[in-house]
Amino acid sequence: MEEETNKEKIRKEMYLDNKEKGLLDAFQEKLVSRKLFVFLVSTGLMLGDKLNSDTWAIIAGVYVFGLIVLDSIGKWKGLL
Repeated sequence: MEEETNKEKIRKEMYLDNKEKGLLDAFQEKLVSRKLFVFLVSTGLMLGDKLNSDTWAIIAGVYVFGLIVLDSIGKWKGLL
């Protein structure tokens, strides 16, 4: 019974039964939330003097560039 529940949870999280969204949408949502988490953690480390400003700038640049790429793809495919 518990195994069936796990299968249903995975199907729901990966949008396997959803005609509007798919596996790539699920991956993109996870990727964006992970990037935001990394950005927030790096900001906290910088404020706590555990991370220098040059490293933080690289992390922030990658985060912003990643968002720009994802937004561009969404607009190109007509999703946004």
